[in-house]
Amino acid sequence: MTQPCDRSSSHWRSATRVMACPTLHDVLRAAGLVLNHKRTHRIYREEGLQVRTKKRKKLTRSRVPLPVPDRINERWSVGFVSDQLAYGRRFRVFNVVDDFSRECLLQLVDFSISGHRLTRELDRRQSSESCQSASSWTTVLS
Repeated sequence: MTQPCDRSSSHWRSATRVMACPTLHDVLRAAGLVLNHKRTHRIYREEGLQVRTKKRKKLTRSRVPLPVPDRINERWSVGFVSDQLAYGRRFRVFNVVDDFSRECLLQLVDFSISGHRLTRELDRRQSSESCQSASSWTTVLS
């Protein structure tokens, strides 16, 4: 049988400084001080303990807008869209849009689009006569 939990013990004080409640319970159980995780949680709350989460450090740099394209096929935007059929089967659509003319150059619709098929279709589209001058790509996450 274990001893009742003594909050003034050095084990409890040193353990509570940096640990969350489940980790603290594991340490105290290994030391033979507690058995019941609900009691540990109650005491943890009564003492007002909590593990403070670190604030996420954001990168501070100014956003540089993309230059506006001057002609057709200077820059394409690509992205995936997905949906679901009435009976639950999901499908994906891969879109390629010219940023200057806003024309949809390619739509690839299938239940599964492999990387090999995607590169094959993009190479075929880029090698066509009207698209010889595509120089940059923009990925649109949707």
